[in-house]
Amino acid sequence: MKVENSCGIKTRVLTLLTVTAVLGFPKMAMAYVGPGAGLTLIGSLIGLVIAILTALGIILFWPVRALIRRIRGKQPTTATMESDNVQETSPESVNKKK
Repeated sequence: MKVENSCGIKTRVLTLLTVTAVLGFPKMAMAYVGPGAGLTLIGSLIGLVIAILTALGIILFWPVRALIRRIRGKQPTTATMESDNVQETSPESVNKKK
């Protein structure tokens, strides 16, 4: 048994054409954007670009910095090296030193 759809093809086509006409051909917006909004947008974009370039520069310079420290004889500070140099401060170790 075939169930017919209550919405016919003509109705669907007419709805599609109406939606396309309404969304596809908008009227001109009568809006004014003042100079303050434009300057704010430009300033925000410049700040965003500078922040991204700074972050990339730091990430890219990090290995170079470690290499320079290694060449000069200083060991780069990393979490693993710092954990090796941490002194034990438990109460037992403090009492042993006294």
